[in-house]
Amino acid sequence: MRLAKWLIFISVLLLPVMTVYSDTEAQPIGEGKEIIHDASKIWTVEFSHDVDPDSVELMMVDEFQNEIEIETESSGKIVRVTPAEPYNEDHEYILIIEEASSLHGEGLTEKAMKTFVYEREQYEVTFLNGEADVIRIEKVRDGESAEAPKSPDKEGYRFVGWDTDFSLVQEDLTVRPVFEEEEDNIQVFSFQGLEMGDSKERLLEEMGDPDRIDPSLTQYDWYVYKGDYTEYMQIGIHDGVIAAFFSPNATWAFSDRDISLGDSKEDVESELGDHFDLIRQNPLSNRSRAFRRYERSGIEYHMMFEVNQHPAELMGLKVELAETVSPLNGSSFESEYRESFIEAQELMLAELINVERVKNGLSILGKMPSLTQAANFHSRHMLEHDYFEHVSPDGLTLQDRLREFDVDFSLAGENLAYGIRTAIDAHQGLMNSYRHRENILYVAYDHVGIGFEQGDGGTYWTQKFIAE
Repeated sequence: MRLAKWLIFISVLLLPVMTVYSDTEAQPIGEGKEIIHDASKIWTVEFSHDVDPDSVELMMVDEFQNEIEIETESSGKIVRVTPAEPYNEDHEYILIIEEASSLHGEGLTEKAMKTFVYEREQYEVTFLNGEADVIRIEKVRDGESAEAPKSPDKEGYRFVGWDTDFSLVQEDLTVRPVFEEEEDNIQVFSFQGLEMGDSKERLLEEMGDPDRIDPSLTQYDWYVYKGDYTEYMQIGIHDGVIAAFFSPNATWAFSDRDISLGDSKEDVESELGDHFDLIRQNPLSNRSRAFRRYERSGIEYHMMFEVNQHPAELMGLKVELAETVSPLNGSSFESEYRESFIEAQELMLAELINVERVKNGLSILGKMPSLTQAANFHSRHMLEHDYFEHVSPDGLTLQDRLREFDVDFSLAGENLAYGIRTAIDAHQGLMNSYRHRENILYVAYDHVGIGFEQGDGGTYWTQKFIAE
């Protein structure tokens, strides 16, 4: 609050009534000072007997010598002076204080000093709760700071500040809170415009019907989108929402991490290391070197690397809601899923082979029922006779088995895997073995047959490749 002191001098000469501004803050009105409100903004001046009031011309000027309009009313020796409302830039006139002391001058017999009191212009600062609801409206003088209300709450979010600076208010302001989503609610992973937890209906709306729906070992079913193998993906659905995702080549992204397929293992670990929790693996196994499993905010991220490359490269990604990764119990799996699960895993493994071939510019491998039968026979024979070899205990070779199932071939190859429960894991393991990778990407092959068997003796996989 500032003061403006106006002094009136009366004389038979033309004398100005001066306005003097003070930059000091207005003090509380003390003893001997009377408040005269705006309606009483009148000076009463009484002249001595030897002065003719009509011979005196009164005027007022401000501190810059600008004349201020006044109205006068004479009655005998008394003249009433009413100035226009005084002006002080960026301030608002509010009242007059009549001083207790008197000001004397030639012809002046009454006290004539008054103080015009101003406040700096006030503005409204409106605080909202983030929507349209008003928390508080505060009136703030020009150039001063508003006082923030209590920080508003928003479920699942953390208050981080206000969107507008109100430390030096010079206009009306509307201030809204800024929230940051709590880490547990941050959606860091997305694919094809979809996110974990989106509804099955949204998946079907965005991507259409899948090529098929396969059972898994866990609580979700795989919606398989095969396409032309360039954007192959499997999306897990549990209780009507997206609970898992897997792809060796589809487009996906982390919102706050710079990671993509083909990145080096070192770069991926560096990007994830400070932001995701690493679930430790057995450091002695080759699979451990080719696999990293991370967790963040209830979502597990399975990073799959091809360690035969130098440096090792990210070759695939599986994402799962942690609450859905617990396996189905044995009785439920055996009774409801065993046959359909085995068939689904054989189809998946054949498709993943073709994904790798397309990624490497090779032709896809066709199916041949007799070749699949030969592969199934060998997996089942290994399970039943408890061995894991390309040559059976009775001396049958790959070529012998192919001829037994009437498979015509000019060239043949075979990959075997043991102790792996899913096609995704089997494929990654085989791709990280140099000789097995050679078979998968051998340019001359044109057909593949997959056989998968599981039982008390373990799980057995057979891949048979031929060129006709």
